[in-house]
Amino acid sequence: MSDQPKRTSLIDTPELAIHATPSCAPWLACDLEVVGVAELVGTLIAARRTGKLEITDAAGARSLFFESGEYTGASSTHTADRLGEVLWRAGRLTLDQLMIAAEQVKEGKMIGRALVELGFLQPGELRRALIDQAVQVFQAVCVEETGYAMFRADVFHKNPIRFGVSTKKLVESAVTSVRGYRELVRKLGSLDRPIDVVSPVAPSPLDERATAVLQLLASARGKELTGRDVIVKANLARVEGARALATLIDLGCLRMRASAADEALRIKRLCAAINLTMAALDDAGFGVGAQVREYFDSPPPAFEEALANLSLDQPIDEGDAVEQSKFIAGGQQAMIKALEAVLDDALLQAADTLPELLTQKVRERVKALGA
Repeated sequence: MSDQPKRTSLIDTPELAIHATPSCAPWLACDLEVVGVAELVGTLIAARRTGKLEITDAAGARSLFFESGEYTGASSTHTADRLGEVLWRAGRLTLDQLMIAAEQVKEGKMIGRALVELGFLQPGELRRALIDQAVQVFQAVCVEETGYAMFRADVFHKNPIRFGVSTKKLVESAVTSVRGYRELVRKLGSLDRPIDVVSPVAPSPLDERATAVLQLLASARGKELTGRDVIVKANLARVEGARALATLIDLGCLRMRASAADEALRIKRLCAAINLTMAALDDAGFGVGAQVREYFDSPPPAFEEALANLSLDQPIDEGDAVEQSKFIAGGQQAMIKALEAVLDDALLQAADTLPELLTQKVRERVKALGA
């Protein structure tokens, strides 16, 4: 029998690479925008593979370990995946207890041991806590939509965990978590938009996760934070973080700003509404339009920069207003606030001087413009 040549199978594209040779363990690498983690884990289960699935994203790296297709544990560099943070999110530690334990960790102790010695966790609860941590890491990985994954065969976890539930069940639970997260994001919109604090005090009691988010934003001192920034800085998992943001927005404590495109559209609509109202005032006479122009030419100091190169002598050019917003302090938000003030003044003058029926028509048309 003739010797068979060594076989090498290799799929190599910018998004997916699979490599296997007789001399080394096989590996697979892919972009998460092409194949999700839950799908990769499903493949590992079906093939009963043993090894380590590494997932790297912009904020850090996580690794999931498998033996014969069963999940045996994880490691992570994400601060939100640390044992203390996991127990805090689950309501099994208070924020004060977490901070006390963190001081013990700085002195070189393992967090689990510190929690037990401080009496915050019973010795018999530690194993359950470690299992919950590994499950949380598993679910957090499945939520990731960007990053890179690589599977290396025949790599074992140093301290494998027996979960008492099949990995298939964990995947099903993770898929449910992913669906819930995506639904929250659909409700919130892009998490890359800045968040403003409307009220630092909630109208009803908050859980510690929402409280931490509100305190973080209230103490930002003017520093602009996006929804994604807040979730990371508050050491919240994505699902818990999105849920806390949604709660605070529903309560009226926070507001997510519109996207740059939405803000530009808002500026254009405000310009159109001002032009419409000014036309109605000028047609009616009484010289009221001149009063609005006087306000526009000598606005309160907060609006001077935004309105400096614009004029009401002619209808405001929407494009000029959008372009001007790029070069002023506060950007589009500052321009929006200035134009809103002008529109409010024009509508107030209309209400004081125009016939009631005409004023109502002007307001209806302004409303139809979305301003």
